[in-house]
This record gives sequence, C-alpha cells and structure tokens, in this order.
Amino acid sequence: MGGDQGLTGAALAGLLEAQGFDFFTGVPCSMIEGLIATLETHPRLPYVPAVREDVAVGLAAGAWMAGRHPMVLTPALLTRYCGASGWTAASGCTLMTRPRAP
Repeated sequence: MGGDQGLTGAALAGLLEAQGFDFFTGVPCSMIEGLIATLETHPRLPYVPAVREDVAVGLAAGAWMAGRHPMVLTPALLTRYCGASGWTAASGCTLMTRPRAP
C-alpha cells in the first residue's frame, strides 16, 4: 500500500484501531502486506498469522468470544462463506469482522 496506491499500512491500522478493532488474524496477502507488517510490530494490535482461512476464522471467533473485536485479513476466497454466518466482508483482500456483542 504505497503512496499512490492509497493508505499506508500504519494509516490503515490507525483507522481500524479507531473503529475498535483490537485483534487481527489471517492468511498473509501481498495486497495488504503493509498493514500486516505494521500489525506485527504494533504494541496494542496483535496479528496472528493463519495457515488457512478456516484457522483464521476460528482464531477470530475465539477472540470475539473472549470479548475482543477481531478482524480476519485474508484473500477474497472467504466471501462466499459470509452470507449466513453474520460476518461481513469486503472485496479484494477480504477484511472480515463480526458485529460487537450487545
């Protein structure tokens, strides 16, 4: 995510933190390598890499059940799984999150 491409990884991490996200996991994706690099060294925003998409979703579910507000960062392969589960997703490299518990 370089200059002309949009936000830097650090800027995107700041925006996500401002929205309340506090746990990140996912399959590494070159489209968001700047964000992943930022999260890997961030003192408050843990990033746990996953080997497969189902592992990332499991980690995020556990974090959510523990009271965190997780986001799954992964290639767009997961978009088809989102409909009935309550997870929301964006296109490209998928950024998935589940709404906060009431």
